[in-house]
Amino acid sequence: MQQAQYSNPLIYEAFDRLAQISADKVRMEAELRDKAIRNRISELSAAMEEGIENRRKEGEINMIEKLIHSGTKWQFIEEVLGYDQKRFNQLKKSYQYQSSINNRIKKHDM
Repeated sequence: MQQAQYSNPLIYEAFDRLAQISADKVRMEAELRDKAIRNRISELSAAMEEGIENRRKEGEINMIEKLIHSGTKWQFIEEVLGYDQKRFNQLKKSYQYQSSINNRIKKHDM
């Protein structure tokens, strides 16, 4: 393919500028995609950490409730697990609050 010859040097400058603008646009789009990917990874990582924390709380709540239902005294639970009744109730409230938020989010996303 033969390139056209132009007598006006401004035309060549315009072509060069157009090529630079195109390259800048491609670079900017790549940077935006990269940023979006990093943001999504960060969101997923935070959600995963939150899920792990919620499962840990759920497990502790279930274990303590089983101990209570089996007749275990609070003194033993506090010595072994570090939870007194007040702290246990705070744990349950925290878990229930976070679960209700997660349920609202899930319903909203559907």
